[in-house]
Amino acid sequence: MTEPATASATAGNSTAGTPESAARIYRRLLGYALRDLPVFGLAIFGMVIYALSDTAFAVLMKRVLDVGFVEQDREAMLRLPF
Repeated sequence: MTEPATASATAGNSTAGTPESAARIYRRLLGYALRDLPVFGLAIFGMVIYALSDTAFAVLMKRVLDVGFVEQDREAMLRLPF
């Protein structure tokens, strides 16, 4: 009784491991990625804006905590919501 051919048995005939085919595959995949370059740029821009706003919020909170809890300036704390 013969067994059916499996994928591993036929994989030895493939030339996918050669440098030429790897470079061709890389160029093809790079072409797909370059098509979405504007979206990638927009994502990077959004991450930079988020990082800047997160840092700015930490700086503002430092001032609130220093004035309110360290210096205990009641007048500054009353003006804080405005």
